[in-house]
Amino acid sequence: SNYDNKHEFLVNLESNLANKRYANQDAALYGYAIALFTNNDYAKAAEIMRPLSLKHPSNLIIQLGLIDIEIASGQ
Repeated sequence: SNYDNKHEFLVNLESNLANKRYANQDAALYGYAIALFTNNDYAKAAEIMRPLSLKHPSNLIIQLGLIDIEIASGQ
């Protein structure tokens, strides 16, 4: 599907998470965090990504995602 704007995309991701429409919850949360990050919502992105990074300490994609978010937000 094609999204008119980032906001519409974020709303769709939020709806999918709220209604448990995903194959893998952690993957869905990661995607949501990255979408928030690309929308410059660093605080909310970090809030989603930090628990994922603790749950998956050996997953470099998640760890690097969190680092990128924290660098961008100045943390």
